[in-house]
Formats: sequence, structure tokens, C-alpha cells
Amino acid sequence: MKVILIYELKYGNTRTVAETIAEEVGEEGVEALVSEVSRVDLNMVAEYDAVLNGSPNRLGGPTRSIRSLIDKLNGLGLQGKAFAVFNTHMGGDFGKAVGKMERQMGRLPG
Repeated sequence: MKVILIYELKYGNTRTVAETIAEEVGEEGVEALVSEVSRVDLNMVAEYDAVLNGSPNRLGGPTRSIRSLIDKLNGLGLQGKAFAVFNTHMGGDFGKAVGKMERQMGRLPG
């Protein structure tokens, strides 16, 4: 199984979470690639079995870059892929960003 973890970098916390997830799944024999959203090659995403998106909580939602990425993923025909989201936050409204990403990714085929 191959997993790509795509994150937005603001203060470094979301990258740390993505790297920690990659380490954990790697111990289970899963091949994991961690990439900052601005460096993602969308042509490669289809090679992965699962796509995980991470975003810092920005005013109760994901960053513009992550929202844009999810919209682009919607157009890639990723049937049969697994999707998940995670976010980092400094306090309050922590569930809003994840909920918004889940709803947006809910439009993805899967």
C-alpha cells in the first residue's frame, strides 16, 4: 500500500503531524510520501492508494492552498482511493476545519 500525505506549512506543526503519521504507517509496511502542498505533482497522486490532507486551522477552516488542492483532486478521477484529513490548531474551532475538508473531500469518488 502507498500513501501520500499532503500538508500546508505555516508554523511547522502540520508537517510534524504528517511526518509522524508517515513514520507510524511505515512501521506497518506502508510506503508513505510526505509533501508540502506547493510541491505536489498532481500527476503522481493517482499512484497512491490513499491520500491524506493536513491543514492548519485558519479562521475555522483549512488553508486556501488545501481547499484548492482538494478541488483539483476532485477532477482527477480517483475512484477506489481512500481519503482522510487532519488539522492542527492553537485552540477553539478545531473541529470546523476537519469538517469542512471532509465535506469537500466527500465530493471525491471513492
